[in-house]
Amino acid sequence: MKIREKTWRFLDTGKESALFNMALDEVILRAVSKKESPPTIRLYEWQPEAITLGYAQKTDEVIDYELCVNCGVDVTRRLTGGRAVFHGNEIAYSVTSLVNDRHFGGTISETYSKISAVLCEGINRLGIRAVLSSGTAFKGKPAANKRALPCFLSTSKFEITVDGKKLVGSAQRRFKDTFLQQGSILTGSGYEKIADYMKNCVQANKEKQLFSDFSINLSAILNGSFSDKSLKSYLKDAFQNKLCIELETGYPTDSELEGARRLIMERYGLKGWVLNNER
Repeated sequence: MKIREKTWRFLDTGKESALFNMALDEVILRAVSKKESPPTIRLYEWQPEAITLGYAQKTDEVIDYELCVNCGVDVTRRLTGGRAVFHGNEIAYSVTSLVNDRHFGGTISETYSKISAVLCEGINRLGIRAVLSSGTAFKGKPAANKRALPCFLSTSKFEITVDGKKLVGSAQRRFKDTFLQQGSILTGSGYEKIADYMKNCVQANKEKQLFSDFSINLSAILNGSFSDKSLKSYLKDAFQNKLCIELETGYPTDSELEGARRLIMERYGLKGWVLNNER
């Protein structure tokens, strides 16, 4: 029998703004790198609804920023890559640890697949059959710039699908000695709203009709017969069981919370950061 290591932290920070959520993930990443905080698994939600862009995306190729502002939709960047996501009815997650951690050590692909396998086990405890994808390309007429496609219109290798449709979108980024993986588990509809704010309106209307062919959410699969609380509990148990770790439920430290608030002012809430990835 494997001995569990009581070294990991589990956070459920509930509903917060996109600016706060992205800033807090970065602050936790810094704290883990400095060994001021233990490896951390965090679950969170979004209030109000918002759009996040992948770290390297060019805003003017993806969304109409002024329209988002006029409609009261928050827009910011993720520290990780990937494509644009409209956040509403979902459980988001982040995993932050050292690159050489024996639970995840290896290549980006190996770490990604290990985390996806854990998520898959937790989701399957709801009574569905989710699997890891081998990767599928967008089969519709592609945008002129494929990077402008929304996240949930294509599936990468090791992302989680049900009946061939994407349920979880994830992205990982590595730094000198740490990694951050972020992702969205769709619990209901709403993510397709990204098409309402895309730069190319003609292409957006075409793509909006394809979301049901390429993606799916838990409410649609289970006819609404599940609770966010149960899903969070299953996910926590899956991390503990598959990684043989003991998760200590906690809350961000005062230093982390202050750091997140500072980063919102310094970067995540700035128009220049959103439009041009200015640092």
